[in-house]
Amino acid sequence: MFNLYGIENYSDLLETLQNGAKLCKVMEMRDGTKTLHTVLSADDKYIRWNCYGSSANEATPRGMEFIITRIFKTDLDSIIRAYVWA
Repeated sequence: MFNLYGIENYSDLLETLQNGAKLCKVMEMRDGTKTLHTVLSADDKYIRWNCYGSSANEATPRGMEFIITRIFKTDLDSIIRAYVWA
């Protein structure tokens, strides 16, 4: 697995987000401009997600695993590669 943040497990991903990183996707607006839309971010209390709706879960490795596997329907390696880090 290759990633700039050295993320090996859900705890690493949570810690990276809690340290200020965000997972984003590039969205093109109607006027042709592009913007970053945050899909995953976290603080000490909550993991905030946006995927065909939005909500927040408790900031735990188990909560992170639930979001990645059930909400985003993917795995750790794929989510790291699928989005832009900001």
